[in-house]
Amino acid sequence: MDEIRARRVLSDGGRLRVSVADAEDTLPTVREASPEEESGRSLALVEALADDWGAEPRPGGIGKTVWFELHSEAKEKLCQGPVALTAWSEFPMSR
Repeated sequence: MDEIRARRVLSDGGRLRVSVADAEDTLPTVREASPEEESGRSLALVEALADDWGAEPRPGGIGKTVWFELHSEAKEKLCQGPVALTAWSEFPMSR
């Protein structure tokens, strides 16, 4: 089983950065999934909702890290519009 690590950091300025690292070397790319496909939409959602995102090889040469950032206005953006989130959970952040 592959090991996957997730990290979330909330800066003093209200910016949330979430990163996920795994041992797969292939960097992800945004693509358009067909209605019949059961996967392939994650990065399209990240690109639509995040203020910034990226992917890079991990130091040491094994695997990659994919990250995204949400600024303090993100909570308001996600809670408005035709597809608003019905709940926003707050959770402790590591620094």
